[in-house]
Order: sequence, then structure tokens, then C-alpha cells
Amino acid sequence: MEALNNIKTCLLQLEEFDDVETFSKLQEEIRNLIGQPGISIGITPFFYINNRLVFSAVHSVNSIFLKNLEEERKLEASEGLKNFFEENDKSLVIPEITDDILQKYSFIKHLQEQGWKGIIFCPLRNYNKLMGVLEIVSEEPGMATDEVVNKIDVALPLFELALNRSWASLDARLDKIIKEQFTAIQPSVDWRFTEAAYNFLLRKEEDEDAKMETILFDNVYPLYGAIDIRNSSTERNKAIQMDMLEQLDMASAILKKAQKETDFPLLGEIKFKIKKYRHSVANIILSDDEIAINQFLKQEVVDLFNQLKTIAPSVEEDIAKYFTAITSVVDMVYHHRKEFDESITLINKAIAKFIDSEQEAAQKMYPHYFERFVTDGVDFNIYIGQSIAPGIPFTDFYLRNLKIWQLSTLAKAAQLSNEIIKDIAVPLQTTQLLLAHNYPISISFRPAE
Repeated sequence: MEALNNIKTCLLQLEEFDDVETFSKLQEEIRNLIGQPGISIGITPFFYINNRLVFSAVHSVNSIFLKNLEEERKLEASEGLKNFFEENDKSLVIPEITDDILQKYSFIKHLQEQGWKGIIFCPLRNYNKLMGVLEIVSEEPGMATDEVVNKIDVALPLFELALNRSWASLDARLDKIIKEQFTAIQPSVDWRFTEAAYNFLLRKEEDEDAKMETILFDNVYPLYGAIDIRNSSTERNKAIQMDMLEQLDMASAILKKAQKETDFPLLGEIKFKIKKYRHSVANIILSDDEIAINQFLKQEVVDLFNQLKTIAPSVEEDIAKYFTAITSVVDMVYHHRKEFDESITLINKAIAKFIDSEQEAAQKMYPHYFERFVTDGVDFNIYIGQSIAPGIPFTDFYLRNLKIWQLSTLAKAAQLSNEIIKDIAVPLQTTQLLLAHNYPISISFRPAE
């Protein structure tokens, strides 16, 4: 009973499964509970994101099953273990790993390779949904018995509770990250959705075909602000242009060198195309030209260079450098575009963080609906009115204060973006825009939102 209480204490202290110190204490208490000093324990959680099994290093750091297993083998082994427990309710007890056992349970082969002889897998569930597996392993055969399973059974609900808590913690953090990194929506309208959901449940009891009511806010004032990257399309096209010129020049130099060693007519034809495309790029690059040049560089030039490596040894090293240069997210030279993308990302990230920080203070003036978007710049919408916060009397005083906040925030964002220019590769400028709207409107949410 003392060991069980100690296990409970350890699991309550275990905020996350990467807490090595607490997990070490937990392992010692499990040894005391089952009377096996030489065993080791681990926990393998089955976390899903969009119905896909994921392997979080934080949550599987104390998993014996996944430890030292290559990434490409993790999914296959985990699916095998998961499928077994979806078909079997009881723990899997393997006193000794033999060839016959490996044929039956191929997903444990890597555990034998790591030196483990005896294994017990105990399923951890929540309302019959498999959340993970508790592992008890030994380097000596004969440890894994039904008697050990009977001793550990009393502690399994505690492990299930701890794993369920870890699931909830992961979901909460994912939700927080989504709101921080993408569209940040303040909780000022949460109450309305809760109310609508409750009304829906009440109607559902009386009418099976009941529908969710429309989420509507009447007489709200819209405020819009934007910090836009000036000439972003022009700067992006310029970066694409410079990358293409760089790649075409590299290809041309290789062909010129190869022609000194071999005299295939195809080299001249490809060289002529490069010269023609370079002339097109150097002027104004059109979308059709960009597509044609991409296809030419990714197909004709690549095929030719693969062939040249065998027939023109003098350019083999140059071709290797060329292929290294085009190894990128777009399979092309990505030097100037990368600098542009990183510059615009740094500006957007800094401004979005600044606006979110300022928005916390703005919400204290009067609760309002706020949403932020990141594209080539950062823009935001605000809606303020009595229907957003029915418990707080709304007057023109709050609207005027929020308009001043909107103006000052855009001015500060302009100063911030001007400071960032010193630290980015491409000196991108920003333009600040705001919408002046004096009349209230009504807004509603589509069911999909």
C-alpha cells in the first residue's frame, strides 16, 4: 500500500513525461510494488494531430519502446503495438523473446536488438480509447509473468489519469500556439458561443433536427488597421529575377567549359536557350517566362548535367556544386528569395508580436472583438459595441479611446519597422493604413467559422 501511495504521489508531481528525476523515483516505486529490483519502466504515449500519429520528443523521452529507434521505424513499430491493443484488452506478457515470439510480434524486434529479454506491455485507456502503453522490461528472462501484471494492475488507473492530463496539456499548448502564431482572436466573444451551444443542447432534446442559431452582433463599430510591406510584389519579383540570373550564369559557365572537352551539338542548343532566357529575365520577367524557365532548368539542364558527369569529367565538380546550389525548397537557386522571405518574416513576426502586446492593453479599455492576419504585412480588424459586452454600458467615450489607440499603434509600428531595417538583408519599407468608419454595422459568424 505504501508503494502504491508513493506511485500516486510521483504521478501527481509528474507535470510532463520528460521529468526525468520524478520518473526515476516512479521507476523505483514500481520495482518495490512488484518486487523486481532489476526491471525498467517506460511510457509510450499515442498522440494524434489531425488523425495522424505523432512522436513528440518531450512526451516520449521516457519511452523504452521508442528509444534509439530510427524515425522511419517509429511509425511502423507503433502501429503494430497500437493495432495489437485495439484487438486485445489484456496486457501483453512476453517472459522471453524467442524466434517464435518475434514472428508473432514483429514490432518488438528492436527491443531484442537492444538487449531486453522479458517484456510486459500494459494498455492505458480513457473511455476505451487507447492513449498509450506502460512498459516493464528486464534484461533477464522470466521476469514477465501474470503475477507481475496482477500487482501492477492496481496502479494502472493512476498512469491513465496522468497520461490523460498530459493529453489535455498538449491540446492546450497547441491551441495557445495556434492563437499566437496565426490569427489571434480575443476571448471577448467566447461567452456568446457558449450561450449558443447551451441553447442548442436544450433544443436538441426536443428536436433531433435542431440547428445552431446564428451568432450575430448588432450595432458594432468597425476599425481596421494595416502595416503593409511597400512594393512587396516588386521586391519578390526582383529576388526571383536575381536567383534565375545566378542559376543561368552557373549553367552557362559549365556548358562553356564542357564544350572545350566535347563537341556535342546539344550543348550549343542548350547554351543558346540559356542566352535567350537570360535576356528575358534581365528585362521584365513575365509569369509565362518564369514557368518556361523553371521547366527548362529543372528538366533539360538537369538531364544534360547528369549525362555530362560521365562524358566530361572536367566539369563533374562544377556540376556537383551546381546541384548543391539548387538544393532548396523550390529545387532552384534560392539565395535572394530566401533573403527576401526571411526579411519579410522578421518584420511580420516583430510587428505581430507588438500588436498582440498592445492589444492586451486595448482590451482593458472595453472588451471588443479582435482578429489579426499575416500576409505581406500585418492587418487587423476590431469590432466594438454594446452587443460584444452586454454587461458593460457602452458609450462614445470608449470608441474614441480605441480610435486613438489604433492611430498610435500604427505610428509605433511604423517606428518599429524602421528600426528592424538595420537587421534584415532586404531593406523593406512599410506603409500604414487605417479605415475611418463612423457608423455601426452588424456582423455574424458563418457556421464553418
